[in-house]
Amino acid sequence: PNFEECSDPTNPDCPNYDSCLVFPEKCVQNQILKDSIHISWSTGNDIPDALGWTAASMLNDRFYISGGINLETGVSNKVLIYDPANNEWTYSENSLAHFRWGHSSSVVNGLIYVMGGAEFRKGQALSSIEVFDPETGSWSYAGEMSAGRIGHGAVVYKSKIYIMGGEYEEPSLSTLTTMEIYDPAGNNWESLAPMPSGRSFMAACVVADTIYVLGGGDKYPFGGLRSIDAYIIPEDRWEERSKLKVGLGDLDACVIENKIFCAGGYPLWKEAGVSTVQVYDPAQDRVLPANELQFSRGATATLSFQNKIYVIGGIIFWKPDPTFSFKTEIGVPEF
Repeated sequence: PNFEECSDPTNPDCPNYDSCLVFPEKCVQNQILKDSIHISWSTGNDIPDALGWTAASMLNDRFYISGGINLETGVSNKVLIYDPANNEWTYSENSLAHFRWGHSSSVVNGLIYVMGGAEFRKGQALSSIEVFDPETGSWSYAGEMSAGRIGHGAVVYKSKIYIMGGEYEEPSLSTLTTMEIYDPAGNNWESLAPMPSGRSFMAACVVADTIYVLGGGDKYPFGGLRSIDAYIIPEDRWEERSKLKVGLGDLDACVIENKIFCAGGYPLWKEAGVSTVQVYDPAQDRVLPANELQFSRGATATLSFQNKIYVIGGIIFWKPDPTFSFKTEIGVPEF
């Protein structure tokens, strides 16, 4: 049900008093939330390595979590595999050729394409592409990006990979507006209309024939952006949409029921991660609040499977010492 605001939901004279008793989770800070998404969160098995800025893809009902960074152990080239049906983690026998963080991972025609990122905590972004073939269980070199990127967005539409934003190096005083399309079949790149403004370490998702980029940062050290830009694929053009309720960088997102679920992030660079969950509904061009994560963090891997949200790893605190998360959270949204 939709709830109207009630200044005192404990008062029997409140018109929604009975609803508040039946749905107590809707009563927050003496108000009954209207037009919100309820998510029931639970905890899965911990990821074996506490990492942030990994890249994640789903292939054959498994999550492949590649690379990432922990400021104590450094940049990783390991590949972790999660079976959501059995809540089990395993290490892949084959690792990436390059150590990477801030890279992207995309699935096209049953193959995983890993692109870009950085090999060290600071420095130039990688341009190499690695591809994983589940039939051989191995990674192989698949060519080069037109230019190296870190913290870029990547989505798949009609068997092609769309890459946007990011940085040429880390740290960087500026972010990229450029957008390109990669055709794995022909191993070629094509430039598309640039984004309205540069951003990196944002969330990127595709719904129907439109790509949405949400949040991120536009300069170093960044404050989280609230803006949402939409790229209409058939028309090769961008347009601005509604804004996030909370501007965040290093957030990640997944799609369920044509709604984009954004999890965690940072309001300011090197601040503590947050538990905020924001749901963007493209059909109505509005952002809805939702139940928060159990564990605050940013730079997570966020995926969907069988209408459930999976939020994996990430960084919790920067100060006094960087602290990374082992947690796997599973959310079940109600519509």
